[in-house]
This record gives sequence, structure tokens and C-alpha cells, in this order.
Amino acid sequence: TIFFGEESAKNPRHQEIFTIVKTAHDLAIQAVKPGMKASEIDAIARNSDFPTYDPKTQIGFWRHLVIRKAKYTNEIMLIFSVNGIFDQTRNEKNTLINVFFANIAQQLSEKFPNIVSIFVLENTGKADIVAGDAKHIFGKLSITEKLFDFSFEIQPKSFFQVNTFTAEKLYQCAIDFLTAKNDSNAKDGILLDLYAGTGTIGMLLSRYFREVYSVEIVTPASQDGEKNAFRNGVKNMHFINQKVEDFAQDFSRKNLSAHSIVVDPPRDGLHSSAIENILNFAANEIIYVSCNPATLVRDLELMTVTEKYEITDIRAVDMFPHTHHIETVVRLMKK
Repeated sequence: TIFFGEESAKNPRHQEIFTIVKTAHDLAIQAVKPGMKASEIDAIARNSDFPTYDPKTQIGFWRHLVIRKAKYTNEIMLIFSVNGIFDQTRNEKNTLINVFFANIAQQLSEKFPNIVSIFVLENTGKADIVAGDAKHIFGKLSITEKLFDFSFEIQPKSFFQVNTFTAEKLYQCAIDFLTAKNDSNAKDGILLDLYAGTGTIGMLLSRYFREVYSVEIVTPASQDGEKNAFRNGVKNMHFINQKVEDFAQDFSRKNLSAHSIVVDPPRDGLHSSAIENILNFAANEIIYVSCNPATLVRDLELMTVTEKYEITDIRAVDMFPHTHHIETVVRLMKK
């Protein structure tokens, strides 16, 4: 995500649209297309005569630019985040925006053919985050990326690891841990992919298990997972749109048992009640994929305090080089 200027109220017409360190901008844009510089999109925004948004006063138009690029297919999606309550009459604003973004789509797609999808996202919130409803204005509704021999459709709000090449190394760690013991029972067993998002990890592991249950409370994420499973011919996955605790009750009532569990929670980690639900499944092994070492340590303490499970393997993956962020894959085995 690239931020538009944060001091637009001082002189919104004459300051540069992008206010982050110039070299960081150019690096971000270079990742999209060699030769494309921040100044090019900056000029397009400036020529619109729409002011840059100021988060302090909530005045202005331009807020963020999100660039999603598929590393293997080289397809690019641009998402322009704008102020949804920009101070013009609604009809006038809509007309201006539609005409202007139609021109943007034409200019950029002609110069950079791998830009295959453009959205405008109207953000009416005060928080300095990318949020709101996405309006499709050009090209495809999604871009396509590959992980191993699977392909995935990525939409504006789809969660997908941004560093695809390293994501394969991360997921390979989970595969290695789950297949290290050469457990013949796993192939006939059930894998639970909890807090699954779009079910990416469960899909990659589906060939190693008889069935995979992908459990996710966010409906659009489950729907994206179903589409991607169908796209890849994966027929042994069940996408469950439920809270984990509700799913746990239904699962136990059916007298089913899980051989393995994989969890990939957000930075906040797992809630203590969630850990209790996970342990109650009594799976042979648990794979924990973490993006926050601090919450990982906290959760592992809770998961091992009863001495039902022990940590057998840990591997760190440097997903974002030159930052303090680190991904960690941990394997816990039932004693």
C-alpha cells in the first residue's frame, strides 16, 4: 500500500501527492513494472485537480494506492482508495470520478499491459486504513497467482501472501512437518484448517489427507476458497462458514476425529478459548503458522501447559527481508 500525501490541507494543489520517502516509492513501483516511477501516478493524480486527503481534517480526495501483483503471472491490480465523502455534490462527484478513472484505466493499461484490473474503493471512515466498498472500473475482476502447482484468484479484498516466492517456502515447512513421520494414517485421516481464511494452506495439504475441513467465520473468504478449490480440481475439501467453537460441537456430534490441525491466526494470535477448542479436538499433531513471535510464545505456553502436547519442530521464515517481521512454523505432537 502506498499512502497519498498527509499534509494536503496546507497546499493540496502544489505539494507532491506521494509523501513517503521517494526511494521507497520508486522501489514499490519498480516491483510493479520496471521503468514505471511514482512520479507517473503522482502526475495522473495531480492532473485530476482533486486534492490529496488530509487524515487530520478529513478533507480531500486521494487516500491510498494499493498495488497487487502476481509474481508468477505478472498480472497487476490497482486499487485507488479515495475519500467517499469528498466535498462535492454526489452527482457531480460521480460523473467526474467515472470520467477521470476511465481515462486513468486507458492510459495505464496502454502503457503497462500487465495492469489487467483496476478498482476504486470509496472509504468513508476516519481511520487511516484501506477500507470500504470496491468498485470495478477496468479489466478483470481478479488477478491470478500460483503457489506450487495450484492457481488462485485474488480479488481486491482477498487475503493472499504478498511475497509469493517466500510463501512457498513457508507452506513447504508446513508440508515437511506434516509428512516428516511418513504417517500412513494421515492419508486416511482428516485435516482441520482452522481460522482458514480462503483455505490456502488446507488446499496445499489436501493431497496428503482423505478430507480437509476449512473453517472460517468470514463468509466471502470461505466463498473464495470454494471457488479456488473448484478451479484446482480439489474435491476433498469442505468449507465451513462457522466459528471454530460451533464447528467443534458439530464435529464431535458426528463422532469424527481429526488426525492433524493447522492454524494460521492473525498477529493477535489465538484467544485462550480458541486454544481450548483446538486442544479438545485431540489431534495427533498441530501445525501453528505464526506472523508474530510474541503472541506465538504466549500461545505455545498455553498449548503445552497441560503437557498433552510437546513442541517437536520450529522453523523461521524471513517473509519480509530487512524488516523485523518474521513468520514461524511450529509443530506440536500429542504425547
